[in-house]
Amino acid sequence: ARSSLIARLPANSAAPPPVSDPAQSSPAVIAAQERHVRAAEAHTAAQAAIKAAQASCTPAHNSLGLPLEERLPPPPLLGAERLVAVRLRVDGAALSPPHPEAVFEDELLWNAGDTSLSPSDFAARAAEELSLPPPFAAAIAAELTAQLAATEKAARAAAKAAAADASPVEVSWQAHRRGLELSDRLLW
Repeated sequence: ARSSLIARLPANSAAPPPVSDPAQSSPAVIAAQERHVRAAEAHTAAQAAIKAAQASCTPAHNSLGLPLEERLPPPPLLGAERLVAVRLRVDGAALSPPHPEAVFEDELLWNAGDTSLSPSDFAARAAEELSLPPPFAAAIAAELTAQLAATEKAARAAAKAAAADASPVEVSWQAHRRGLELSDRLLW
């Protein structure tokens, strides 16, 4: 086994001088030769790993060359973000049956372009989290739906008015200061 260790040394390595008869060599020389062989093998393995990592860094592999196990899916494409400021106030005394001790008030930005949460789902979660009586969920949903509908109606009316009045407006100005006259004209 000792002679096979000596034979595996790379040709260009600086190994301890070989002993003519391995059976008669000292234990210290044999141990040094074995350490040298292990170090040369580790160096060769490290060089091969570096070369493999440099060659296989792709979108499917990390910088160490290992394959990526899981790829995250892209986020779902949502509609255009349309934020609506909503102020909710539901008085328990106006509900049937009345709950005069409870009042729900909240101000929030609602994304009308996101369909992942409906007004009724939001109302049910809010009522449950705040331990409100069951009639509150329906009242919160109705109030939120009414405000969103009113905002949508106002936005459609504004877009229709802007489309009807698409003619440009002329803006001109003049300024006189310390003998200097500035003037400009633009179409808006």
